[in-house]
Amino acid sequence: MPNCVMKYNKNNIYSGINIYNKLDKDIQEIIYNYLIQALTREDKGVKIIHNKLLNAGVDKKKINKFIYSFLKINHKSEKGIWSWNEIEEWDIPFDKVKKSTTKYSFF
Repeated sequence: MPNCVMKYNKNNIYSGINIYNKLDKDIQEIIYNYLIQALTREDKGVKIIHNKLLNAGVDKKKINKFIYSFLKINHKSEKGIWSWNEIEEWDIPFDKVKKSTTKYSFF
């Protein structure tokens, strides 16, 4: 195994959690969002998230709404389709906008 690949180790996970907990709440939210977006873009990632939440007792409708919001943002960012409200609210650079809509919608 290459040196750059870290083996699974409980201490590494706890160390990572401790570092995460010391971060500013805004940074934690950014990391959380990137993690979920990355998982929804991976093969079987949506299934993994769905099953983990379902096994944890989360309502299926809430799970589907949660996953849908991330799939929708992935699609919008890949295609560059944003509403004017989203462009202004999230400070999306105009060079990232390939198509704009006038639909006023939030996730």
